[in-house]
Amino acid sequence: MATELNVAPAPLTADGSRRDWCDRGVTTAQAVKPLPWRKFWMLLAVPALVAAAMVVRFGVDTPHYDQWIGESFLFEKMAAGTLGIGDFLVQHNEHRLPVPKLAMIVAGLLTGWNTKAEMLLTFGVLIAAAANYWRILQVTGWKDTPRTHAVFFVIAVCAFSLTQYQNFLWGFQLHFVASIGFFTACCWAAIELRAPRNFIATILLATAATFSIASGFVAWVLAIPLLLLPREEARRQGFGKWWTIYGLSFAANLALYFVGYQKPEKHPALTTVLQRPLDALQYFATYIGGPFGLGTAFEAPAASMWIGLALLAALGLASAELWRLRDESTVVRRALPWLMIAGFGLANAAITTIGRLGFGAAQAMESRYGTYALLVPIGLLPLVCVLADHRRRWSTIAFPSIALAASTLLTLALLSSLKSIEDWRIHQRAYRMEKALVQTVYWIEEPRLLLSNVTPDVAALRRTVQALDRLGYLRPAPWPSASIGEAGEPTDPGSRAFGQVEGRLTSGALHLAGWAVLPDQRRAADAVLITADDAVGMPQLIGLAPVTFDRPDVEKATGTRDYFGCGWAVQWSPAKIPPGLSAIKAWAYDAEERRAFRLEGSVAFPR
Repeated sequence: MATELNVAPAPLTADGSRRDWCDRGVTTAQAVKPLPWRKFWMLLAVPALVAAAMVVRFGVDTPHYDQWIGESFLFEKMAAGTLGIGDFLVQHNEHRLPVPKLAMIVAGLLTGWNTKAEMLLTFGVLIAAAANYWRILQVTGWKDTPRTHAVFFVIAVCAFSLTQYQNFLWGFQLHFVASIGFFTACCWAAIELRAPRNFIATILLATAATFSIASGFVAWVLAIPLLLLPREEARRQGFGKWWTIYGLSFAANLALYFVGYQKPEKHPALTTVLQRPLDALQYFATYIGGPFGLGTAFEAPAASMWIGLALLAALGLASAELWRLRDESTVVRRALPWLMIAGFGLANAAITTIGRLGFGAAQAMESRYGTYALLVPIGLLPLVCVLADHRRRWSTIAFPSIALAASTLLTLALLSSLKSIEDWRIHQRAYRMEKALVQTVYWIEEPRLLLSNVTPDVAALRRTVQALDRLGYLRPAPWPSASIGEAGEPTDPGSRAFGQVEGRLTSGALHLAGWAVLPDQRRAADAVLITADDAVGMPQLIGLAPVTFDRPDVEKATGTRDYFGCGWAVQWSPAKIPPGLSAIKAWAYDAEERRAFRLEGSVAFPR
């Protein structure tokens, strides 16, 4: 039988309830009285609405990278009638993702695989996680007070931090946030529901977390302290039996997960962390502080590392104090769920450090990791408030100190979110360029661009594009021919309003450069299409250039800040141009509308 925490149940009151949920003489029945949900929505409104507006503004409906190899085949097999359970369980990198895959395929079938639907699913899971935080406040005795509101507002700002732009803008990242939704639900279900319902709910939620992301199995371990809290009804209903069922369920999950498991070939060796312990500590701390180090005057990795170390030190001190108070039932019940939430973030940081240290410490700054790193301050703030509330003689010092620390953290979070807005723009432009590459993939050979921006499996891309096009899942559809007439007017004389092309032919290469904009949308072009005239003067698509270079001269001349990065340049071997083509032209391309506008100028290419 599992050993319980050394927490004695509080004595019964006259009405039969127990005074063990908070330290102000509030009974269990009073403590679990729901905080008003209208306050939840009011406090969540600004952080959530800002994040939702950013997703709507910067989201691009196009599959990206892992979606081509880890998700598109589900729709192909569904259409062919060959989709099976094994397709949901198949390993993807380190993960088995049946739960998010099921959600994504349902969303895809309902929307024609509009990847923005998956982005909204991610947003919805974060809303659910926020509701779980609110519920944990309820079941751990927090009252409807300004202090509670302030704590939850900081939690909400962290939960919807804009520094998580990779997870917001890439629908496939649903699996990153799904495990958080399931685990935070575990935290309140384990302590609120009566046995055996708490065990049943925890088993189901931990299973869902395990099959949402590789690190989801941590939910099983961190739920154990919550289930160990003393419960008279659990003893009456066979406490040991349910621990046996819990252990067997955990073992079954691990067995199913690791049957046929293979380490991804291109991932670093797991022993790197043992060979470079100081680098591992740097990576770990940078990971934790990543969402808060972007907006300072210092280098982001260094600032993130020091902020991460400060958060780790604070969490270590709070954990030590909670251990010292382990015999205080009130404190343990109120504080333990928040410690486990912070622990879930720490566990993911540790697992990522072990698996990714070989890529270098700077890789810890990846935006997608911020979703887990933010769990540390989300759990830490309520935890220290509970500890300070228990030590009333500290109140005159503790709460002003906590308020100052929380305000500093909130400021850093907001500054980092503001700094990351530029990254939202950059990612939107990158996804639009990917969309252009996919639409022209039948006619342009750009394996380097495809590999670095679109898919890790370039060889299979054209076949996959054909399959998805037949299903109507690509909008706009790929070009059926190489003629510029598919997107523009072949006789377009060109206009400086859309940009300019200049070029020269040397003995070894054709050099083209210029700038390209979409004046109606007041933004840089999504890509520049390169054409060469055939024998009858019809421009034929021969290449694509990314639009990425800064052109401050264009911004100054037009007075349009949104034309940042509208410059482009490309260099080819003359042998790349098919025989019989001449008169090189360039076109500003709008991938969202599949429209091309000729730039001013052309380059003669004698044959």
